[in-house]
Amino acid sequence: MDTILVPTDFSENSKGGIRFAINVAAYTDTRLLFIYVAPIVYKTDPNMSYEHFGINKDEQSLSLKNFVEACYQEMGVKPKLYDCTVISGLRADLALLRFCTKSTDITHISISTRGASGLSRRLGTNTGNLVTKSCIPVFVVPTNYRPTPLKSVLYASDLQDYKREIQEVLTFVERFKANLDVLHLTSTPEDVSTAPYTKSTAYPVDFHITKKDILQSFITQLLKEVDRLKPSVLVLFTRQNRSFLEKLFPSILAEELAFHPKVPMLIFSKIKETAGEPIS
Repeated sequence: MDTILVPTDFSENSKGGIRFAINVAAYTDTRLLFIYVAPIVYKTDPNMSYEHFGINKDEQSLSLKNFVEACYQEMGVKPKLYDCTVISGLRADLALLRFCTKSTDITHISISTRGASGLSRRLGTNTGNLVTKSCIPVFVVPTNYRPTPLKSVLYASDLQDYKREIQEVLTFVERFKANLDVLHLTSTPEDVSTAPYTKSTAYPVDFHITKKDILQSFITQLLKEVDRLKPSVLVLFTRQNRSFLEKLFPSILAEELAFHPKVPMLIFSKIKETAGEPIS
């Protein structure tokens, strides 16, 4: 059984990821694990209790359960299989990644994003760091997301490792029997044949080979394609072993899109590096 890890800080902004995870679980046999990362507080006096700092994990666990139940009620959805857990950490993103390495049943993470700007975006946010470091696929969900039927998926591909990546995409798509579109941006669309790719799977796929606009960034053009095709979910693969400077000055990266998504995104890690200019 799949398990989706759903972080929350009890804020309204975190509810997008919660709504999306609940929506996925409504269609599938999926367990949801809601998690809150409590900040670590160091005690200078060993005789001083954590309650002195207002930290009580039992109370936090109850608050988490009440928050989750309120989200179900707001959506008008009857809870299915879910659990709640509270962990501690100096940084939420690192604590979550560490938790995932110890919990082998977690198959996805669903987290909200409200955007970031300037160096805060370049140097990292919880969402951005999860996208760049997690080996587990991450759903990045707009904070204002409201559940809709998951009818279509758009997979933006550089076609460099298509045969492997499409199988990962299908593990999600087939569960919803959703329409699958594959988008490839290229400077020479007339030279791209889809024949080798359509034979890679029996699942019906609609290919869109679109010419790159040299006057627009990849992100701008991709977002326009999202507006045109209106997918329920956008799928991207991102490289995670770039240098610090490459992350400061990216060309087109999945984590860049994570800061201003128009639809929920499912972001996988590119395991194998390949040559060529990536779209994700």
